[in-house]
Amino acid sequence: MNSKAILKFLKQLDQNNNKVWFDQNREEYQSLRLEWIEFAQKCLKYLGDKNPDFWQQDPRKCIFRINRDVRFSRNKHPYKNNFGMFFVPGGKNTPNAGYYLHLEPGRCAIAGGIYNPQKERLDGIRQRLLEDKTKLPKIIKNKKFVQFFGDIERQNTLKICPVGYDKNHPRIDLIRLKGFTVWKPISEAQVAEPDFLKTLEDHFDAMEDFINWLNEKN
Repeated sequence: MNSKAILKFLKQLDQNNNKVWFDQNREEYQSLRLEWIEFAQKCLKYLGDKNPDFWQQDPRKCIFRINRDVRFSRNKHPYKNNFGMFFVPGGKNTPNAGYYLHLEPGRCAIAGGIYNPQKERLDGIRQRLLEDKTKLPKIIKNKKFVQFFGDIERQNTLKICPVGYDKNHPRIDLIRLKGFTVWKPISEAQVAEPDFLKTLEDHFDAMEDFINWLNEKN
């Protein structure tokens, strides 16, 4: 994957976010998109060795469209200024947690989890936190998890205790969360390194238990 070429294209797109410019550079975009799909296939191959569900997935369905939905947005730019890929058991259109790679000038990241799940799914996770005294807290305090991510993201949280829960519950800090994610910023130089796929695989390994716990049935 030529990450330098992808990021260069995205920087130019950010400065020329309109259909005329994009149409003039569509051939370059299509070429970079193919590289992105090929890289997604390599990721699926690695993840498939751990979970056979990934063997069945089409890499083209793991990447995100460049077009933005501007119908309800004040930002009317028609194109995203990032490339993203999301690997989820069952596919990225399911409500499951998964592994995410984000390329954006000045904001590249390796991430994962489940962001703003629907109420039924969130209630299920909270119920498990009531009953499960040690598993998730132990996972996010694991040495390897802390080494790669430090902690789960804590910003996306309720200011008060959810209705029906004890504010003094020992895991109330987790119960108050509205999503369960990790986000590890990485530099453009890191993405350009020849062994970046290995770096990505190491991060996926570090979050594997976290993703699996989130996807366990209630």
